[in-house]
Formats: sequence, structure tokens, C-alpha cells
Amino acid sequence: MKIAFYSVLNLGYGGGFEKLVEQVATILSTRGHQIIILTTKYGDNKNKIIQKNLSRQGVRIFEYENYQRLFVIPTISATRQIAKVIENIDVLYFNNAFPINEVIVSLLKIGRNRNIKIISGYHGLFPENGNMMTRLYYRVVNKSLSKKFDAFHVLNSEDQRML
Repeated sequence: MKIAFYSVLNLGYGGGFEKLVEQVATILSTRGHQIIILTTKYGDNKNKIIQKNLSRQGVRIFEYENYQRLFVIPTISATRQIAKVIENIDVLYFNNAFPINEVIVSLLKIGRNRNIKIISGYHGLFPENGNMMTRLYYRVVNKSLSKKFDAFHVLNSEDQRML
């Protein structure tokens, strides 16, 4: 099976999600699955060991340019490259942590790879964080787009209630 993980934060950021990706990707790779990691250059690149460990396991890592104004999203060129990479992917695990990225992932599914299964991972208390506009965004836009995903990985009750 071909499995991709997508997160705006680069693996070198070394937070909880990045460590989860390292562990899960390593296990899946040793079981014979083809693993691809798609990230951007956003985030402190302070923990290069995760990338090194994954590369040793045969995991392919693609790091793309991103915008950093208003929203942290891949550039248009990078989004096209991501769309091309996931054309033959069976499952995409998506770190649903930054506004507008769920829009991009939704569009990727209706684009080139309609058969891809998308798992949306919620790893924080996002509906309750941020200003009023951010909270409204998560309750309206993110919630409605999340219905298009095939499965959810929810780590806390706040996100589960939102869905």
C-alpha cells in the first residue's frame, strides 16, 4: 500500500505530530508499505534526526516552499507538485492543524486522485484556540469540509465534539 503523510510543519520541527509520523511511518515501512512524507519548509528545523531516521527506513520525504503571510500553506507551485505526488497514493494522513490546508486537501481529492482515502488527524485544541475569527473558521469551514474526509484520528474531546 502507498501511504503519504502531509503536514505543513517540517519534520525538523520535532513536535508531537512529527514524532508520531516518525514512529508510524517506520512501523508501516518495515511492514512493506511505501511511505511518503509531504511537508513544507515552515517551522524551526531544529531536529534533523527524524528525517535521517526515516530516510534510513526508505521513506521518501518531500519538503516544499510555503507562504507565511496570513495563512501557512504550500505555494501554488508546491500544491501542484503535491497533487502530482499523490496521484498514485492509496491513503493520505493529513495533519489538520492549519487553516486553509483542509481546503487544499479537499481539492486534491476531487482533482487527480479521486480514489485516495484521506484520514484527517486532529492533534490539538484548535476549535477553542485563537481569536473569534479563528474559532468561527474551525466551527464552520473546517467542520463542513471535514465531512469530505474518509476517517478521523482525534486525540481530544474538544475536536471530537466539533466533528
